[in-house]
Amino acid sequence: MLQPFLLGGAQRGAALVALMAIVVLAVSWLLVSTLQSSANFTAAARVRNAAALNRAKLALTGYVARQAVLAAETNPGRLPCPEARGYIGTANEGIAAGSCTLPALGRLPWRTLGLDRALDAYGEPLWYAVSPGWALPRSGASLTINSNSAGRLALDGRADAAVALIIAPGPALQVSASPGCAPRAQSRGRSPPDPRDYLECDNGTLPADASFASAGPTGSFNDQVLPVTAADLLPGIEAAIKVRIERDIVPPLRGAYEGPQWGLPAGQAVFAYAAPFTDPGTSDFRGAAGNVQGLLPFSASRGCDPGRDPRCAPSLTAWNTRRGASVAQVGGTGRLRTAQCGFGKDSSVWCRGSYEGAPRLRLSAMQDNVALALRKIDPQRAIVYYHSSTGWVPVAGTVSGSLAADASARIDVAGSLPDLGHETDYHMIMGQDVIADHPLLDPDEPSSGWFVRNEWYRLVYYAYAPQFAPGGIGRCDDAPPATCLQVANLERPDRQRAILVLAGRSLAGSARPSGNLEDFLDSDENRDADSRFEQRPAGAVFNDRIIVLDANP
Repeated sequence: MLQPFLLGGAQRGAALVALMAIVVLAVSWLLVSTLQSSANFTAAARVRNAAALNRAKLALTGYVARQAVLAAETNPGRLPCPEARGYIGTANEGIAAGSCTLPALGRLPWRTLGLDRALDAYGEPLWYAVSPGWALPRSGASLTINSNSAGRLALDGRADAAVALIIAPGPALQVSASPGCAPRAQSRGRSPPDPRDYLECDNGTLPADASFASAGPTGSFNDQVLPVTAADLLPGIEAAIKVRIERDIVPPLRGAYEGPQWGLPAGQAVFAYAAPFTDPGTSDFRGAAGNVQGLLPFSASRGCDPGRDPRCAPSLTAWNTRRGASVAQVGGTGRLRTAQCGFGKDSSVWCRGSYEGAPRLRLSAMQDNVALALRKIDPQRAIVYYHSSTGWVPVAGTVSGSLAADASARIDVAGSLPDLGHETDYHMIMGQDVIADHPLLDPDEPSSGWFVRNEWYRLVYYAYAPQFAPGGIGRCDDAPPATCLQVANLERPDRQRAILVLAGRSLAGSARPSGNLEDFLDSDENRDADSRFEQRPAGAVFNDRIIVLDANP
């Protein structure tokens, strides 16, 4: 029975070698199996992370677009700040901070974005970085976000690569010292969390800077980073801005020179002359007489510095002293007896004299260049007086204007004077600022100030049928032969009196602003300065958006 064990030395050696080979194979199989399992788990974790990151990105882009269209949003296009640190561990966890120091780094505000709690494959909350210029640095701050805006976060050495980053932090690591990486034994569970215990190397800088990385040293870096670019956000923002322009900008722009106050029938409008298209970053936005296509005439006369802002033109409109001023009786009873008119050193125009009975008098004078800009009549800057035994007494006056083809406007103030039973003195006066900046130019105007503050006027092309220029007939025909503007693919393409074209982001990657119209408008039809335009679906090769300013009923 013991005989099988009584082998020779050579046989015993061979058996031992075979046994050792079996053991080595078993250990090798176990090691390879473990490594494959670990690799498979890591690959699966990255897939799960990618899905979580993409869900967060979609939620973020959707949130920004939804907010941008709201009338209450004064900074359309802004991103939320990271989660408020004080909310972590409370019922408000996941809500964005109201403001943040930029660049900002913190946990993703999942509740604000309408997500379930956003976790990576290892059960860790997602992190989030925001570029300067895209979130509120303090409560009530104003931003400038439009289609020319870019992100200012650097990623892997590429400057201005992202507006925001969403990061899956992965499991805790023992980070070794290496170029760009500070040594750290990551320890989690503290509240509020320290980003250096979740993010490695460039990503875990405290305080946060604008430089991030998507890769790092093996064993010391496991962040999975998804960038959010301006190109990701702007299609939704631009669609929202089109809605807001239609709602907030079109009505006051159409009504700027409309109706009886401007010598027109009720409901009829003419339009200010367009500014020639030049680089919108440096344009003075002053209209040119006869020009019916180009930039909006968005020059301002008040609250600006001509030395710093080319749009600032305090003396663009002024009384034409060569054409003089006059006063006439336009109703009432009695008669105008004497009149003397002139211009004051304070840039006012005046007429004074005497009257009998109860006449209605009108003072008229011309202001130059009114139709080269968006202006309004300010009736508080025109006063009619008569002289009584107690001194000068004001009476209610009405102020109106009438635009001419040369861009000038006749400005009138009229008032009815009382019959005092004897010859009475009168005095009528209008300040130069009776023609004031239109509210559309005011960055603090509640409903439309966002358009100025965010400089969307630099991205709008303005066009109207020549019949609606100052001094025009105020009518165009949409029946053949059509004289209205024609916009292909609109429901009634031939009836447009005036339109705006909102230029989307640069699709060809051209640097903007620039003086080349093709860097703004994607269609030859929209930039050839004729009466034909086109609307097409916005996408990768076309993103001009047509906005109807006025149309035949």
